[in-house]
Amino acid sequence: MTKVGCVGLLRFNLANMKIKVLIAGMTVIVFFACQENAKVEKPPLEVKVITHQADSSYVVADLAIEGMMCAHACGGKVQQELKRMPGVKNTQLDFIEERKVNIVHVQFDPSMVEEQKMMACVNAIADGKYTVVSAQRNVFVQP
Repeated sequence: MTKVGCVGLLRFNLANMKIKVLIAGMTVIVFFACQENAKVEKPPLEVKVITHQADSSYVVADLAIEGMMCAHACGGKVQQELKRMPGVKNTQLDFIEERKVNIVHVQFDPSMVEEQKMMACVNAIADGKYTVVSAQRNVFVQP
């Protein structure tokens, strides 16, 4: 083999080796980057129940939520996802921009959906951007 042929073969082998090292390195990076961080599961929030006298009977959950930056996009998305749940009849947002925690009032049928499911729905929006920090069930009953 000539000197030029030997140098060419050496360059080819070095280039081939660089590609293999690059592929191996990228595989390692992708493997570790794609692993989900171990999340510590928080125990379910306790739902406080309060009974009120009213002209008609209905149930409203007050979900206190962190992470909403605006009423239109964030609050709208939370309300939209909750309204998609079977048993949710209506939602109303109590939002003030300066507050860390804002409230979504959810009128619902407790025989069809429970607060824990609604909280899980909110916590799952936008990869956990929003967090329900407390919940209260307001039961309105006729005297």
